[in-house]
This record gives sequence, C-alpha cells and structure tokens, in this order.
Amino acid sequence: MAFTPSSSISDVSALEALFRRTFLESAPLYSAASKIKLPYEDLKSTVTLYHGSLHDEARTVEQIADYRTLDHKEINDIDKGIELVKELAMGAGACVDGLIRLENCKHRDGADVRDTTQLRVIDIFEHTDGRRNLNFILQTSPGPSVVDPADRIAGWIAYRFYFACARIRQKYEHSTTL
Repeated sequence: MAFTPSSSISDVSALEALFRRTFLESAPLYSAASKIKLPYEDLKSTVTLYHGSLHDEARTVEQIADYRTLDHKEINDIDKGIELVKELAMGAGACVDGLIRLENCKHRDGADVRDTTQLRVIDIFEHTDGRRNLNFILQTSPGPSVVDPADRIAGWIAYRFYFACARIRQKYEHSTTL
C-alpha cells in the first residue's frame, strides 16, 4: 500500500505503514533472518532465543526508540512528516542491522558478519500474543507543559520496539582450558 498524502499529517496508520515498509527496505539482514516472537511478559528480561541439544543462547532484550519533534510550521506539512518518518525508519533499520552484525562478530570464527543463516531475531512488529511490539506514535498539539512552557513544540513522531538476536552454532565444539 503506497502512502497517499492527505490534507494533514494526522493519518497515523498510513505513516506507520510507510515506517514499516521503509524499515524493512533499510534492514536487509533483519529481513533475511529467522524471526521469533517475544512473549509480552519477557519485555525487560533475558530471553532464550534458541534451545539446542548442545546449548541454549540467551540474550538481554533491549528497547530501541527514537523521536523527532515538530514545530508549528511542520505540523501541517505532509511532505515534512513523510520525510521524518522515512528518516526514523531508515535509522531504525540501520541500528537493527548493526546489532545483527555485532552479534555475528561475537563468535569470531571468520564468518561473514552479514550471514543470517544461523541467526534468530525477535520480531520487531508483533509479540506472541498478537500485541504490537512496534509502537509508532504521532502526537499533535500537546500544548504548553513543564517541558515546553512556551508551547514551541507542536508535536512529535516517535517509535519504540524491543529487540534481541542470537547466532546459533550448529556443530559441537570441544573446548579445553589449560
């Protein structure tokens, strides 16, 4: 579904669809990896991403988030809204792909850091019970507050999701300590 500009930036579902599409285009390693849905109850804990016959791989779940504020000129500028959503989505995709590369680097076995054949990642969009993992937020007209007493901020666009990944060894490796 392509984003169709409306008269204002307030069409949250269309902006979220644009965010999802742009995120997936910006995260080829995430797109290629095997996904595991995270139980909602495990949001702020260590999760086991793989149960194997030789070992388990557990990872801490991290919260990934970012936002951009809007001023009063930008709040009604649909082109600026589209630009900010794409910018946030590309940044999120680059961040997730970077975390996947870091996970691959941990093993130091000479494998390609872009290899996703043995990788398990948490689904960015949805939890096991169907609740949303990706929370896309569009706030307009927040009004004066303690943070913004002069009412300069007209709103913001933000996202938040939880993420973890693990690379699985498929062969037994005997290690000895000397």
